[in-house]
Amino acid sequence: MLNRRRLLQGLGALGLSALGRSAIPDHPMAPRQANAVPGDDWCGPNAGSPLLVPGDDGLFGRLAPGGAPLRMTATGSTGTDARWPTAFVANHRGLRWWNPTFAFERGERVRIELVNAIGEPTIVHWHGLATDTANDGAGLSLAAPSGRYAYDFTVRERAGLYWYHPHPHGLTAGQAYRGLFGLVAVDDADERALRAALDLAWGRTEIPLVLQDRRTGAGYAASAADRHHGFFGDTATVNGGADPFLDVATRAYRFRILNASNARTYRLGFADATGKRVPCTLLGTDGGLLAQGIRCSECFVSPAERIDVLVDLSAAAVGDAIQLETRAFDPMHFEPPGSASGSTSASANPAPNASAEAAQVPVHGADDGWPEGAPRRLL
Repeated sequence: MLNRRRLLQGLGALGLSALGRSAIPDHPMAPRQANAVPGDDWCGPNAGSPLLVPGDDGLFGRLAPGGAPLRMTATGSTGTDARWPTAFVANHRGLRWWNPTFAFERGERVRIELVNAIGEPTIVHWHGLATDTANDGAGLSLAAPSGRYAYDFTVRERAGLYWYHPHPHGLTAGQAYRGLFGLVAVDDADERALRAALDLAWGRTEIPLVLQDRRTGAGYAASAADRHHGFFGDTATVNGGADPFLDVATRAYRFRILNASNARTYRLGFADATGKRVPCTLLGTDGGLLAQGIRCSECFVSPAERIDVLVDLSAAAVGDAIQLETRAFDPMHFEPPGSASGSTSASANPAPNASAEAAQVPVHGADDGWPEGAPRRLL
């Protein structure tokens, strides 16, 4: 059981390090620095675009219904926030969301009507939330094309990051790949205490990162093998954009990460421009906030998993560049000694040199995209 005092004391005892494309004093969303040191791979010089940072509406924007009934439509995605061909669109109190991040309070009643406008059966599964069969969205009940489905349940989970996605039999992967998914952030007293202690604000210092690899220029034209095993894309995206960057201030940031890829596992970690690994603190996993933060150098994140990490930039200098990267590993589970093992575990020990690992790690499951075990920069 989470002990709030123990968690907050543990965070205070950890000497955390820096994260960010460039560190800028006292301004969490300042313009990109011209002298920022470029990364490699998808983070090359003069390439990419600013990371989409969700706010209070728009794509992945935070939507707190507070028990009020909502209508959410699965439909074609249009507008300035359109990064996938389809999306869940919701309107509430004069604002519009695409794939909203639902902010539910523990104990809150949720009433959402799903409208299906995508031309094939669909249903929403609330991944990680304990509901009855009628509200689970596991595929036993479907909203037919032009049909509707009503959800009415109470949130029982503790604070943590969950998500929602389609779950119609045989259509789940394709609908999610085309953009039908979003986050669920459950709040409670422990979550509010954590935010207050760390002075966190959604969309400024608390930022969701949705990872998904995609095939360039292709829709979900899946082969029989793809439908059985999933496939690897040749481009990694973060919040729907490839090669993103984020300018940050010299303070602590919380990143709430979802792996929305259909097959790829990421070995996530942070590193500076020289390749030196930068530690972070693991605050939570699929099951919610941990009893105590864990200082770590990397975490494995499998498809559909979530992790919650904190990185402190207070020691960073203006112009420092640090990348979020996925590191080399053997998908057949022959990781070198000292690396993290298990999809939700994190290693507090320094791992072997990344370039040396890449040279010795055998490659499995490679297709026309980049191998799962190859190191790549993501942000």
